[in-house]
Amino acid sequence: MTLCSLQVLLMGKSGSGKTSMRSIIFANYIARDTRRLGATIDVEHSHVRFLGNLVLNLWDCGGDTFLFSSLTV
Repeated sequence: MTLCSLQVLLMGKSGSGKTSMRSIIFANYIARDTRRLGATIDVEHSHVRFLGNLVLNLWDCGGDTFLFSSLTV
């Protein structure tokens, strides 16, 4: 089986639910459990194996505006 690797960047305003979404989809959290998650400071990176042969490299960026000014597309 060949592994496919993709990069996923989660960006948005602070408190918009990026980390909660990641936790519900990939860490089997239920919605009410996400209330105990703190705000992401800086960037959190993780590798998640998904659907058997897909590896997602997740980059969860904190919502502080200074982070957006340092990113280029």
